[in-house]
Amino acid sequence: MNISLIKNKISHDTLRLCRGDTLIYNGQPITTQTDIQKNLTSAELCDSLVYVHVRMLEPVKTSHEVKLCPGDSLYIAGNWINTEGKVEEIYLGSNGCDSTAITNIRLIAEPEEPKMEIDCESGEINLSISATDDWQIQWDNGSNSEQTTYKDKPDAKVRLTAIEGCERQFTITLPQIPNITLIKQPNDTIINSTETLKIDLGLDLSEWKIVWTPNGVLDCDTCSQVNITIDQNTEFVINLKHTSGCDYQIKFRVNIEKSKLNIPNIFSPDGDGHNDNWEIKLPPGIEILQCSIYDRWGERIYSRSGTIHWDGTFKGKKVMSGVYVYVIEYIENGEKMFITGDVTLVR
Repeated sequence: MNISLIKNKISHDTLRLCRGDTLIYNGQPITTQTDIQKNLTSAELCDSLVYVHVRMLEPVKTSHEVKLCPGDSLYIAGNWINTEGKVEEIYLGSNGCDSTAITNIRLIAEPEEPKMEIDCESGEINLSISATDDWQIQWDNGSNSEQTTYKDKPDAKVRLTAIEGCERQFTITLPQIPNITLIKQPNDTIINSTETLKIDLGLDLSEWKIVWTPNGVLDCDTCSQVNITIDQNTEFVINLKHTSGCDYQIKFRVNIEKSKLNIPNIFSPDGDGHNDNWEIKLPPGIEILQCSIYDRWGERIYSRSGTIHWDGTFKGKKVMSGVYVYVIEYIENGEKMFITGDVTLVR
């Protein structure tokens, strides 16, 4: 009789299981990674062992961001997307498990229209544009910052670029700022009461809005060329508004020339030969029509035309020391005028 020795059979196997799936093995559901040992009887009636390793495979999950230019669309997962959000796509990974691709779509914010501020004094125009960090800024003056300055230019251009194919351009028409020093600004001046002062600012009313004050002594309070007639010292203010938006103000004074009539305010008729008479010396061009002197009670004690020469008497008698009021009507350069005042008599 021959006796043969037959070895037990031992085998190893590996099964792959995607996380979230269920594997039925030998009638049993398996959902986690595990090792299974199974005893079998071979054809030779020997015990055999089978080792099964269930390996858990992880699904792949990826995520990335896509920037979207304002107004553009992105075709993804069978749809055109033009708003911000998250899109998930399920696909079969290389390991045979279902995997997820997440696309985060971020919409690039539209840059704002450039803003302008005018420095009327320096003549500079400050421009600014507000944009997120997605945008690269380039002004046509070479600046690449959000703020820049222009001067003596008819316009300004700015170009913004973000992702490929995403671009914005703005052209800003710049106002022409006037040079206020070139305006014919009136100076303080003195005129006589009969004179009309003519002033011409030389401004184009299609570019300037003009308002003169006070307006009661002007023939036009919104004109560039005006005629001024005053009877007293007057300060004038000219408010100017340019089409650029710049405001300016000009001030000047026009004073009435003092009368050439020289009237003493004190005399002493004491017979010492010095300042004994109240006299008015008439310069050329002035004629006294009437000179009246009144005492403290309002009685007229002197009245004369032409040459004025009062010795301090009334009806041949010396008047008392004190203050007396005079009223003089006269003609100066062809114009009739009045002047009042007082004179002190000292004995």
